[in-house]
Amino acid sequence: MTYRRLLSGFTFVVIAVLGVARAQPSAQAGGSMMKAALSDEDYVKTMKQIAPAFQSLQKNNTAMNYADAAKDAQKLEASFKEVQAYWEAKKIEDAIGFAKKAVAAAQDASREAAAMSATGLADAQKALGGTCQGCHTAHREKLADGSYRIK
Repeated sequence: MTYRRLLSGFTFVVIAVLGVARAQPSAQAGGSMMKAALSDEDYVKTMKQIAPAFQSLQKNNTAMNYADAAKDAQKLEASFKEVQAYWEAKKIEDAIGFAKKAVAAAQDASREAAAMSATGLADAQKALGGTCQGCHTAHREKLADGSYRIK
């Protein structure tokens, strides 16, 4: 094996190892995964993706399409983890609490969908909707043009 070939193989291994290392999320104390905080603009985009996913979750539960309901719940969980990171960066404790409850409700929805429990899934949806409403009341302001702004 030539030096050049050995070096290129070594470089590949280093790049591969570094790539894997970068792909792993950072861990916080306590073992939970830390997400990068969203910008205000990305936060708004994420929030606009939540409503259609929630509506889809409701429709899939009504249709007893539990596989798609589980996918909706997983999307919601991922979105609410981003929302949680956003509020953690701003250090707004009640909003962090709302986001944590939303993550838990989305996880409950995912479990209930996997169990094909329409009642359990409906309960998880209700909890999720209540959490959303509480946070919107506390941290969202309706403007004269009908749009909203983060308080």
